Amino acid sequence: DLGGQAETVRAEETGILFPAGDPEELAAAIIPMLDMAPERRNAMAAAGMERARTLYSAATMQREMLEVYGRLMQDRRL
Repeated sequence: DLGGQAETVRAEETGILFPAGDPEELAAAIIPMLDMAPERRNAMAAAGMERARTLYSAATMQREMLEVYGRLMQDRRL
């Protein structure tokens, strides 16, 4: 759970989150994944890939940057 991962990963839906630098927590998070049905793991992986494609597509990144620039221009005009 470091930086943008919490925004990208939805716990138990698109992946797992655990505190950075804590190997015990990482192991505790991985063990249930190993016991999970392969179909469920595959569905989680597919959901994660789709979320990443959506959040980080060129079109999304361009739109978000234009929104930031628009807000900056509005602030500068005030």
